[in-house]
Amino acid sequence: MFNYNFTIEVVLQDLYTYLYYISMFELASYFFNALFMIARPQAGSLWYMILSLVHPIRALIGLYIVRLLPQSQDFFSKMQISGNKQLSYKQTIEYLSKNSRMVILDYYHFLELPAKIYTLATLICVVLDVLAALIFLIFEGKKDGRGVMFLA
Repeated sequence: MFNYNFTIEVVLQDLYTYLYYISMFELASYFFNALFMIARPQAGSLWYMILSLVHPIRALIGLYIVRLLPQSQDFFSKMQISGNKQLSYKQTIEYLSKNSRMVILDYYHFLELPAKIYTLATLICVVLDVLAALIFLIFEGKKDGRGVMFLA
């Protein structure tokens, strides 16, 4: 029981930590990029901000998922352990694995749509970041020749 509880706690904490720090990093980097664009405006810098507009949206979706993620005590409180007779070790393991699947499916149905939107936003961010890098290398690199050499 302790090992099972510890494993679920580690998985939930890792997922919570990953989503929280990545979302905060995306918000902070977008904010500092906006400040940098205001401090040193260039002709094409607005395009980069527009192309990276999906990053703060993805970050807000990630923070929303973090808020919805269950803590381990919530997870185990949903596992309704009832009855007054003592179970053997094998019966306890079977009971826990069956109930944990039901609780995981319950949380899965609750988090399915935000997770799909987060994944879609991640794919859009990757495509737009590659597009912004290509725009920078092609158009900004022509001014000093670095971008065209980098592409070659």
